Amino acid sequence: MPLCLDLCCGKGGWAEGFLAADYEVVGIDIKDHGYPGKLFLHDVREISVIAAKWAGLVDVIVASPPCQEFSLRGLPWGRAQKLPPPDMSIVKACYDLRDLISPRLFLLENVRGAQPWIGRAPLHRGPFYFWGDVALLPQLSSTFKKGVRWGTYKSAGTELPATPYIGRTVRSPTERAKIPYELAYGFALLCRQSIPHRGGIKADG
Repeated sequence: MPLCLDLCCGKGGWAEGFLAADYEVVGIDIKDHGYPGKLFLHDVREISVIAAKWAGLVDVIVASPPCQEFSLRGLPWGRAQKLPPPDMSIVKACYDLRDLISPRLFLLENVRGAQPWIGRAPLHRGPFYFWGDVALLPQLSSTFKKGVRWGTYKSAGTELPATPYIGRTVRSPTERAKIPYELAYGFALLCRQSIPHRGGIKADG
């Protein structure tokens, strides 16, 4: 079974899609937000610990570093305040883990406002911007547009309750940041089709 390592995994948007595509999924985060896969509670900046455990065993790394600082600096009032550069330590740790673990594919997701610091994203789908090995993703356009309806929580085909506020749908930051199921699942399927997997994890994993 191929293995996906999910960095900064949050509520598990990536995990839901990769689990549905028959991946073994291990998430890494500092807190359990109700993650649907196996969870390894660590700060991703502890790169030596994580790399020692997973080097040479991972087929795909997906990473979704926190986007709040990037989003803030992308707002008009944030630009007007001339805020200092954001803390890039988590993003750097994700790239360092890519280099140390050497997965077959690496994908990092964040918001449009991250581009001044990460570089221009080769691809985006709605508000989700992607860096890394994104050559597969253009094939996802029809699947993504068919399955996702903005303004609702939608995960694994189920709409979750939203909180109405002045006639609009208000979502928590963790829900807004969650990768839509259709996008994660489509990418996972393309990964299965495109790369041979390495076949599992250590016995003590």
